[in-house]
Amino acid sequence: MQPNFQGNPNSRVLVYPRYVMKYYNSDDYSLYLFNKELQAYNFFSKLPPNEKDRFAKLIDYNIDKRYLKMSKCGTNLLEIDKLPNNFIQQLNEIADILKKYRIIHDSLPQNYCVDKDDKIRLIDFSDFELNPNPVDDKVNYAIGEIKRRLQEKFMKKQLNSIKIKLHTLTIIFIILIVIIVFIILITFYMN
Repeated sequence: MQPNFQGNPNSRVLVYPRYVMKYYNSDDYSLYLFNKELQAYNFFSKLPPNEKDRFAKLIDYNIDKRYLKMSKCGTNLLEIDKLPNNFIQQLNEIADILKKYRIIHDSLPQNYCVDKDDKIRLIDFSDFELNPNPVDDKVNYAIGEIKRRLQEKFMKKQLNSIKIKLHTLTIIFIILIVIIVFIILITFYMN
């Protein structure tokens, strides 16, 4: 199966069915980002199991070739058709971990994935940083934006579904009216 290609100016990402390969460019800034992401995975590996389970896992890496091989964490939150029932609770748990360890992460909605078991995980750590100061405001804002965007997306889907149902009901109503008029006309002409 061909991998799905993604990336940015500093790296390219190949998404395979079971893992993700991220290749960083050869410039100094890309090396800086590679090292930050590697630092993040090393940090996450030392967390308790219930906390490290919220992040992609590093499977392999090569400093000379500047690649990271990571676990595939599922589908982007913005691309799924149905949110996990407890998605707000899961986002709050991730926020609590980020706050507890004062982790700075570019918490964009596309950096959250849902696996086949409806577990939400955070990916992409090239901006990883452990901050000496509390990060509560930054994390609260980021998680709030994600919740807002997800609720907006799914509200639009619900509205579209309602519109389709109303359209269908309107067509059925018109057909019923035509049938009733037809029956009345037949009854009238038969008498």
